Order: sequence, then C-alpha cells, then structure tokens
Amino acid sequence: LGGILMPAFLLNHQTQPLHTISLIIIVSFLFVANLAGELLERYLFFSAVAAPRMPGVLR
Repeated sequence: LGGILMPAFLLNHQTQPLHTISLIIIVSFLFVANLAGELLERYLFFSAVAAPRMPGVLR
C-alpha cells in the first residue's frame, strides 16, 4: 500500500500547490499507512513461523 500510494501522493504534490493543512493531513495519512503495513507484515511473519517447543515442559 505504501509503495503504491506514497509515490502517487508525491507526484500529485509536485504538480499542484497545496496548503499547509492539506500537506500535514497527507503526511500523517502516509505515516499511519506505512506504520500499519509494517506492523501487519511483522504479525503475518511471526504468526506463520512454527513456534518451537520449550525444553523441559511437562506433558
């Protein structure tokens, strides 16, 4: 998501003058989208990895 939308927003910013509040909103949205993508990627990676059994656990 971040790799597709971020360049599109930056290209749009270069062609049109934006007000300061619009730029703050766009940058905040891009930061939240990038952070959410990173957290989802980590969650999917660690949930897909098989957890090893702890040694010494009673059955």
